[in-house]
Amino acid sequence: MKKLISVILVIAMLFAFTACTITGDNNDANKSQNADADLYAEYTAVPYAVGDEIYEEYIELIEGEDLSELKIGMILVGDEEEGYSLAHMTGIEKMCDLFGIDKETQLVYKKNIGESDECLDAAKELVDDDCTIIFANSFGHEAYILEAAELYPEVQFCHATGFQAASSGLENVCNYFNNVYESRYISGIYAGYKLVEMMEENPETVVDGKITIGYVGAYPYAEVVSGYTAFYLGVNSVLTAEAEEAEDVEDAEDVEDAEDAEEPAESEEVVESEDAEPVEDEDKKADENEDKKADEDEDEKADEDEDEKADEDEDEKADEDEDEKADDKEEAAEPVKLEMKVKFTGSWADQALENDAANALIAEGCVLISQHADTTGAASACEAEGVYDVGYNVTMTEAAPNYAITSATLNWASYYSYAVANFVAGNELEVDWSEGYATGAVKITEVNKAAFHKAETYNKAVEAANEAIEGIIDGTLHVFDISTWTVEGKTITSTKKKAYKDMYHGVQYIMEDNNGVKYFAESTIASAPAFAFDIDGIVKLTDVD
Repeated sequence: MKKLISVILVIAMLFAFTACTITGDNNDANKSQNADADLYAEYTAVPYAVGDEIYEEYIELIEGEDLSELKIGMILVGDEEEGYSLAHMTGIEKMCDLFGIDKETQLVYKKNIGESDECLDAAKELVDDDCTIIFANSFGHEAYILEAAELYPEVQFCHATGFQAASSGLENVCNYFNNVYESRYISGIYAGYKLVEMMEENPETVVDGKITIGYVGAYPYAEVVSGYTAFYLGVNSVLTAEAEEAEDVEDAEDVEDAEDAEEPAESEEVVESEDAEPVEDEDKKADENEDKKADEDEDEKADEDEDEKADEDEDEKADEDEDEKADDKEEAAEPVKLEMKVKFTGSWADQALENDAANALIAEGCVLISQHADTTGAASACEAEGVYDVGYNVTMTEAAPNYAITSATLNWASYYSYAVANFVAGNELEVDWSEGYATGAVKITEVNKAAFHKAETYNKAVEAANEAIEGIIDGTLHVFDISTWTVEGKTITSTKKKAYKDMYHGVQYIMEDNNGVKYFAESTIASAPAFAFDIDGIVKLTDVD
């Protein structure tokens, strides 16, 4: 399917751009350019990517093992038509290819399995089909997977997005998830630079000092809250950085102006007359000189008064200019305020509901939309309305070839390779596994150059995103750094307070790194996301159970 999407995208882009440039405003088609030219010659930056080297240790771990009798079960809440389940299918099949496992005979799917007794029945059928390691991919499957694990202690069960394995007392069940909040933050950086480009092209994008974006969420679970908060923080990091850069430029210009003002004025040459007047009667001459001196003194006093008045006016004007410049500088230094409106659908995957939610957000003034929902419904609405889109799980360029920027996604092959290799080798699996960019477990889909009108903007976005990824990997950047967000104007310094008892049950999620940076340690105490604060700048329009 991805190959088909790529082919369609290439054809669409060639058709759209053989007669168009990538400049102009959002809804204005682009002007003609030479079809033989390299349309993206200036798009030089390359987004961060991980190769197959991340799987080498797992391949080495099973070297010499006979996998011909191994059977693997996979319980999916959806199927290949639903992005989240498709991502899982892509990941587990990648693992099969790497390990030489026959996908047709050794991998058994149970698709479109609801979060009900249907899940337990599916698990039983997979056991009867001789599967010895079974995966389930939906949050609501957990209770039924725990029940199955208790019934079949000889079978290894692995459940995605859950949190109860560690407390279950069962040795044959574990939870797993990926640090998708990392890739949501990175996708937010790309969205942020698109907003910068939009504001440059159309200042009316900013209303009363604020720019508004939207987010289509499935449910108000921590998994969704964590994701949309990370996305918001990624976008806001760009707006803040751009404001600081503008302030630095302004400061440099002030220094240059001050240096120019300090240059001494050229001295006036005094020219003395070479002609001498003849000598006259001394008394008459003295009287004339005295009268002349009096006139000169009077003229000089008048000139001094006039000069003094001019100096006062000049000083007053300079003070006004300085005050005006200070006001302008203060205004320029303040970043555009970012607001994000969130609308929930009450479903993980419903094309119509996601389309409706996106349209409602657009009607609310949102100029860019992202999502934690599993279909192309939101992307389709964005394409129809000329609003930029950041998707989830899979590329949205087929649904929104002109307005899809990228999608935050998960590389499930990272976990499935880890789990199957260690299971075959007889190693105990981590009860709570969660990894991100450091192991290639998360990423973004290919960035759609057609969504950017300027190569400069695209290149800056890629470079900033790559730098952020490096920071996430080496631990110098924390997505939920507490200095970057507040709740009702206050910084959260501890989750052990009584006010958060129901949220965190006395567990401390605020940690400090070696450099003294405090942050909310997402997906470290448990694999399932836990960030559930409603931070300032994010407005929930609807709520669902």
